[in-house]
Amino acid sequence: MGKKIKLSILIIVAMFLVDGHVFAKISVEDAMNNGVKYGESGKFDEAISAFSEAIKTDPRCGDAYFNRGMAYASKRNLDEAISDFKQAIKFNPNDIMAYNSLGNTYYSKGDYDKAISYFSEAIKINPNHPHAYSNRANVFLSKAYFPQALLDCNKAIELKPDYTEAYQNRGSAYNGLGQYDKAIADFNKVISMSPSSGITFFCRAAAYFYKKQYGLAWADAHKSEELGWKVDSEFLAELKKASGRER
Repeated sequence: MGKKIKLSILIIVAMFLVDGHVFAKISVEDAMNNGVKYGESGKFDEAISAFSEAIKTDPRCGDAYFNRGMAYASKRNLDEAISDFKQAIKFNPNDIMAYNSLGNTYYSKGDYDKAISYFSEAIKINPNHPHAYSNRANVFLSKAYFPQALLDCNKAIELKPDYTEAYQNRGSAYNGLGQYDKAIADFNKVISMSPSSGITFFCRAAAYFYKKQYGLAWADAHKSEELGWKVDSEFLAELKKASGRER
């Protein structure tokens, strides 16, 4: 009888240890799932709390840091986002999305050189990642490095021929290089894929302006405004002056 009691105790202890391990694992997964659901619903504070709970349970969970960083970035808490993305890379050194997100966050802070360096790191990890090329091209555009932007856009389009943002960026690069017909062709491509893109109509308006096709420039400027894009006041002033008309 005594032996059976001792055996039962051992079995109970073993079951507790196994269940304890499973419970901890499920807790991380539940916290992660809750965080994702909150994030998708725009409840970023709740998402941050959920991902923080996951990190408390497993301080080496790189995905939890990454997701919390995304929630911070959505709240424009950029320094906190950067810290979490770096932690994500610490535990997942080849996390291309963390490098890409660091690039985007530094770009939002106006630190273009760091943004370029992190997009470049993402490309080193995966040279076939179109988003990293297109994002880096966007930074190059902000620095008026049009030839470099063009190269990155071409690579992004080569990797993903239906990549709308890459065509948008390439059109802007062509505008910067004075190749307006090529710019218009790219903006036409974007509009065919995304007809409600106000910024694209504005960019095409600029290309038409430089080609002195003022009627088309006005039409695109109006369409851009209809779609909710705030057309640059200086551009409108220049268009009014060049075309000799008010609207």
